[in-house]
Amino acid sequence: MGFGRAAALFAAVMVLAASVVARAACDPAAGLTFICGMANAEDMVQVPGTPWIVASGLAEGERTGGHIYLVNTQDRSVRTALPGRIVYRQDTETFGGCPGAPDEAAFSAHGLGLHAGIGAEYRLYVVHHGERESVEVFKLKPGAAAPVLTWIGCVIYPAGVFGNGVAALPDGGFAASHFMSTDDPQAIEKLSAGQPLGGLLIWRPKTGWRRLAEAATISAGNGVAVSPDGRHLFVAGAGDETVVRLPLDGMPGDRAVIETGFHTDNLRWGSDGFLYAAGQRDTVDNLLACAPGTTQLCTGPFSVLRIDPATLRAEEVIRHPGTSSFGAASTALRTGDEYWLGTPHGDRIAIMPAR
Repeated sequence: MGFGRAAALFAAVMVLAASVVARAACDPAAGLTFICGMANAEDMVQVPGTPWIVASGLAEGERTGGHIYLVNTQDRSVRTALPGRIVYRQDTETFGGCPGAPDEAAFSAHGLGLHAGIGAEYRLYVVHHGERESVEVFKLKPGAAAPVLTWIGCVIYPAGVFGNGVAALPDGGFAASHFMSTDDPQAIEKLSAGQPLGGLLIWRPKTGWRRLAEAATISAGNGVAVSPDGRHLFVAGAGDETVVRLPLDGMPGDRAVIETGFHTDNLRWGSDGFLYAAGQRDTVDNLLACAPGTTQLCTGPFSVLRIDPATLRAEEVIRHPGTSSFGAASTALRTGDEYWLGTPHGDRIAIMPAR
């Protein structure tokens, strides 16, 4: 055998071996199956009436390399929408205060919100931590092959705000959680102690930002969800391990607190009409040690609560120890008879049967 043929055969064997190793690394474990090759898919939303899920991708290190992914729930294929496949067309009438399109190279996608728009279009809100702290706004139009995203503007957070979750309001505005203040030297200590930290902001096109006073006692506002009737907000408290129901229009006497027993992260309405709260059963120090930009992926224990929005009765439907390849679930998306789980620092999303 000539040297050229031998070298080609060796190369082919090495490619095959690498493929086998990659598949093995993505094999099911501890009751979870995986879709691999996605970086830090912290949050997910389902596009109604389609097989598509939008997943965020937090950036690593110096806030570079973030993504927006499109995942097909039927064939479990993954497409990258950002970077590289975004149309840019700013709506200057609604988002005239936005200084221009985001830097794709510095993009870092965190919390997501989706709202039905005109016709078959949706509006996608993305909390962004790249070259600016902002909520980036896209039109999402389902397509024959995959949804198409068109960036239409942004809303810059007030100074000092580190955002996390976002949820669309019925009137064209949105609610955005304020996880912590970037200029607060005691922020981590307050988070660990479950003390009031951050809060919740409301943005509307004509009035801009306002702080929701009823959320001031929450510790590290995280996931946000709006009730189907548009009357209430549900806000996750990561520091005080709660889900708090608040009246959207400030009506007194309608606040309620659900104790979760874990660092409550994202909130998602399931296809069954229940609210699902995911979060981590770990110390704040351990969670900071596996944050994006560290060398350690998140592998710790996590739980998911199913909350009845009418009675506020909560039931733990997932209690998982985590695996060496996936843990610290940040989102639980109930779609059909499955739970789809995201994590803030990992190379995959996890899927498990719903009960």
